[in-house]
Amino acid sequence: MATSLKPGGFISVNSQIGHSTGLMKTFPIANGYNTNIFKGDLVKLGTDGTVQKVTVSTDYPMGVFAGLYPENQGRNPSAYWVAGTSVTAGGTTTMINAMVITDPGAVFEIQADGSVSVGDVGANFEVTVGTGNTAYGISTSRVHASTRTDALGANNGVKVLGFSTRAGESPTDAFPYLLVTLNNTQLF
Repeated sequence: MATSLKPGGFISVNSQIGHSTGLMKTFPIANGYNTNIFKGDLVKLGTDGTVQKVTVSTDYPMGVFAGLYPENQGRNPSAYWVAGTSVTAGGTTTMINAMVITDPGAVFEIQADGSVSVGDVGANFEVTVGTGNTAYGISTSRVHASTRTDALGANNGVKVLGFSTRAGESPTDAFPYLLVTLNNTQLF
């Protein structure tokens, strides 16, 4: 039962188009990029073609950060992208690759920061971008419960498809876990 707010960002649970979880692609993170990116954070494609954290609700995400590409983890052993990381290999500056869930049908579980009712299924909500948890490397982003709307606009980051089926969770919880899909993505 979610009686307290303990957001963990976007957690991929399945896909509406037949995959067990959202499909991932790799994209580079600019060497020295100066913002932490946590697992479960919304990310966008910058004008230079690199992954950047979505920092305001009006940014259009391309997907959800799922971690660093395995071959790069030795160079940056943290569970998340640490702001300002500079990487060199053999004396040459290099980029680290991020794994990003870009599946347009991906379904994510995410906690709401207040009550959401069964009547809100199908509605759109904004996402509150979190600062992240450095101890665990996970996002603290959450659905902003008071922003419910049926209209689809630039700020409405997610559409509610239902509620978590985790044992002990209920739509009537004070801070329910929702099943959502992304609206208005950069790539689709």
